[in-house]
Amino acid sequence: MIDEWISVDEKMPEAAGMPFLVSAVNRYNQRDEFIAYLGYSYELWCTDDVTKMSNPNAGDNTVNPSWKVTDWRPLPRVERTVELVPDSTRPKCERYRCTSCCDLCYFPHSAGLKNPPYKFCPNCGKKVKQSDEP
Repeated sequence: MIDEWISVDEKMPEAAGMPFLVSAVNRYNQRDEFIAYLGYSYELWCTDDVTKMSNPNAGDNTVNPSWKVTDWRPLPRVERTVELVPDSTRPKCERYRCTSCCDLCYFPHSAGLKNPPYKFCPNCGKKVKQSDEP
């Protein structure tokens, strides 16, 4: 289902405000894909792509009328995990750096554990990959 385009004539998304990958055609019959979402009126497509907005200077983020959205599809959900890597080459390093936010966190090795027992990065909150996960 995720790799199939759904025509807007067939079915519109049921949720407003959720991002979708849309395919649109302009008046010169050029096709482009970009991320857009249905506005809360369920009639107009909106986007954060300033090249496709009606009037970005005025804060109008509806899709420019010269682009007609013809198809849409859901975006795949990606569960990203991060790692906390030692910030030093010292064997008993207490400083770890997150691979996502690059901020430091500290863990003293006095507890006898090799790796920090964090389940989530203390700075950005993303899930930390555990040693038994692929």
